[in-house]
Amino acid sequence: MQPLNHENQDAPAVRPAASEYKILIVDDSPIILLDFRMQLSEKFAKDNILTASSVPEAKVILSENDISLAVVDMQLPEWNGADLISDMKASERWKNIPVIVVTGTKSGGILEIGFRKHVQAYLYKPLERGKLLAITEKLLNS
Repeated sequence: MQPLNHENQDAPAVRPAASEYKILIVDDSPIILLDFRMQLSEKFAKDNILTASSVPEAKVILSENDISLAVVDMQLPEWNGADLISDMKASERWKNIPVIVVTGTKSGGILEIGFRKHVQAYLYKPLERGKLLAITEKLLNS
């Protein structure tokens, strides 16, 4: 088997194994963070599922890790999820990270903000079992 040549730009992209993806979950509820982490750990390495309870904490994790996908609650203390998503999309390093918005509010205003911020998926709390995992897998494998 030949080693991968990282200099060849025409070579097909090699997708990382599920164990190599790093997923960031941002929610101010410890119960939600634990639940989402448990759901995603069915397919993804538990050590690569990182959690933050605030926007500043999320930014530190984003800065220190190569995040593959972010799951962001819209209603957070101090700054909201839209602030984080806006900062992500303005950053060269973070702008291509797929984002799943999770919210307990079915307000059109939040949805409109999210679409403008290039969000890939919306989920409403409470989530159907398996929904977060299915959408995460779909986004990471597309």
